[in-house]
Amino acid sequence: MLDNSIKTLNSTTSQVAQSSQRLEDTTRKVVASSVKLEDLTKVLIYITVFLAIVTVFSTSVSLANPYASLVGTIGSVFALLYFLVVVLPFLQKLRRQSKQKEGSL
Repeated sequence: MLDNSIKTLNSTTSQVAQSSQRLEDTTRKVVASSVKLEDLTKVLIYITVFLAIVTVFSTSVSLANPYASLVGTIGSVFALLYFLVVVLPFLQKLRRQSKQKEGSL
């Protein structure tokens, strides 16, 4: 009788360990997916900002007032340069992460 109880306890412990491992694997996948979604959202935000800067640039070039056109053009160029300084490191980080993930597969 004691042997049956020990076998049952061992079986239950094994099942709990397996369930715990599956839950841990699922949690890792969810976290990885969440991080990827967050990174893609940042990329979409950066693309939107870039398009806004290009729009201001193209609008300022076509203005009839030369001073407003000059200010808009210079402002857009500086904004674009700053944007590239901020975004390029982020995109390089994403590229390194994707290469690391490919290497680990």
